[in-house]
Amino acid sequence: MAMYVGAAREQAHDAVQEAMIEVFQRWEKVAHPWPWIRKAVVNRVIKTKKRDMHRLNREGRSAHGARNCEDPELTVWEDTEWVEHLLGKLPPAQREAMDGIVAGWRPSEIALLLGKTPAAVRKNLQLARERLQAELERERHSSGSMARCSLDEKEVGGDG
Repeated sequence: MAMYVGAAREQAHDAVQEAMIEVFQRWEKVAHPWPWIRKAVVNRVIKTKKRDMHRLNREGRSAHGARNCEDPELTVWEDTEWVEHLLGKLPPAQREAMDGIVAGWRPSEIALLLGKTPAAVRKNLQLARERLQAELERERHSSGSMARCSLDEKEVGGDG
């Protein structure tokens, strides 16, 4: 899971190890340890990526200026940040449900973790998808930069 959200192998190993230590310290308080560990690992990876990006910005390298449509290392982190930005626009119940999906949990696991019924989680996911679809439409109409980037990629990687 850690590598899926952009961690290198060593970073993933560290994040899992730290999460395991923390869950064992809180064992009596954690009702469902596996979903808790998954979420903790993903959060640790994201925090590390943010900290690294802030450090780069302090050193004078602008992440926005350094973006290259062909750089897969940056796009994983940028995509994660973009998804977090979109999820931040959702109401809390919908955001919690979608956070679980992004973390790789099944709706039944999300329901257990949040103390809700699976039907409530599914409804929140439906409403979140509808709201995110509308937000993506607004974003698509207001910004042509992503379309230009995609066109540049097609031209660079073209048929020739």
